[in-house]
Amino acid sequence: MDMQHPVAQKLLKLVEAAGTRIAIHKKSLFDEGGINEEMKLDGTPVTSLDKEINDLFAAFAEQNDLGFVGEEGNGDYLKKRYVLLVDPIDGTAAFVRGMNTATVIATIMEMNSGIGTPVVSFIHEPLHPVTWVGQHGQLTQIISSGKTRNLLRLDEEVAEPIRAYICSFPGASHNLAKVKTAIEVDRTFSHQELGGFGYSAGLIACQIMHASVIGATSAVEAAAMMLVVKGVGGVAI
Repeated sequence: MDMQHPVAQKLLKLVEAAGTRIAIHKKSLFDEGGINEEMKLDGTPVTSLDKEINDLFAAFAEQNDLGFVGEEGNGDYLKKRYVLLVDPIDGTAAFVRGMNTATVIATIMEMNSGIGTPVVSFIHEPLHPVTWVGQHGQLTQIISSGKTRNLLRLDEEVAEPIRAYICSFPGASHNLAKVKTAIEVDRTFSHQELGGFGYSAGLIACQIMHASVIGATSAVEAAAMMLVVKGVGGVAI
């Protein structure tokens, strides 16, 4: 894997380590009644795990002379040529309600006169697991089962699919019945079948979805989604 920034490989390892922490907390979420959460000003939940992972990336940015913008708190990012953008758990709202998916999103952005260009990004889903790698000017790659390969462009033969379905039967474990109810009844979460924004970019890159439309949000998700989608010949606006 030809990384376009000298710390990209180390960043990938940190992304995977953060995913391991999420996988460990999966048991407490699904089998032991959940973990404590707070509500942010925008009405979305945040957990101690979000903050813990955010702090890990902030420390990484400081150690490697990167600016830092995080979903759960920023570091020093002004006057830095390269800035690390991170969403520690993309899809927290769905995850804490029992959905068996979440993603860690990290992007290195190169700044020029106040305009940022994503250089390399990772969208890591640790519970299945799979990682999408976007790099400026290169094909999007997917890491699955320990193997890395390029994804096909959207105008070529359809790539191997990654399924993202929920089917809940009576008595099913992992709170899937509650997930189904939340999706169908609670309008706040009625469109969270995929868990979070980042996962939808990966599904587009794998040609499972045609498009994903999200409301105005921070660049911590959008920068990574842009690289991953454009890396298969898609369009990001």
